[in-house]
Amino acid sequence: MTNIDEAVTARLKLEGQNFEILVVAPDEKTEQVVNALSRKYKQIKLYKDSGTGKPAALNLLFKHAKGEILVLSDGDVFVGKSALKFILAPFS
Repeated sequence: MTNIDEAVTARLKLEGQNFEILVVAPDEKTEQVVNALSRKYKQIKLYKDSGTGKPAALNLLFKHAKGEILVLSDGDVFVGKSALKFILAPFS
């Protein structure tokens, strides 16, 4: 299992079902892993990184995000099962 595989899998286990996971793939290995996951989980969407830096990658995600609240993270960050509940609490 790779870091991105573990990180995305951890996000799939977050409490609450109404969310999407958008991934900008910076390399071919990440693209392969996320492609495989996106075939299995419909809430995962993959976008190809243009290679022009993190701001460009974030702008790409902002353009495609459908939600009202965006929670940003990186592929090497692992989250606990209740993390989203605590992040979103001030918005309810």
